[in-house]
Amino acid sequence: PLLVIGALAVFSLSQRLVDDAMDTPPWQPGDSPALEKLLVSTRTLEQSFAIEAEASSQTLPLRIDEITVLTAMRAEGDTLYMTFDIEDDTITGLNPEFEPLIAEWQCTPDTFATDLARGGRIMSIYKGADGQVIAEYEITQEDCDTAI
Repeated sequence: PLLVIGALAVFSLSQRLVDDAMDTPPWQPGDSPALEKLLVSTRTLEQSFAIEAEASSQTLPLRIDEITVLTAMRAEGDTLYMTFDIEDDTITGLNPEFEPLIAEWQCTPDTFATDLARGGRIMSIYKGADGQVIAEYEITQEDCDTAI
């Protein structure tokens, strides 16, 4: 009986190790930039934006600067919506020349260059201290072509 109990314990432990091994990938995408790029390239644009919105939403709100806070991010098809709150009640609008600066930031390879090149759109929505929209900027590949 002691041998049978020992054998069952070893079998149970080995089964648990096999289950853990099956649930753990042998690599992490972050370990290899080439692998990460391959995985990203296999996603549709819609999947890419949905994953970004879901992941980023978990870290919100995110302070951008002294008066700007990223408060929401959502994906709808080929468009990623980013909502920012401006915490200065004296600002009632944003300069139209601010759009190329946004494009420059969003068109870098570290942000959304790949998704914009695939036809994606980034909508940046800025709300004033009263909650009203004070500016909206739509960034596309065309903006990237002129910004960078």
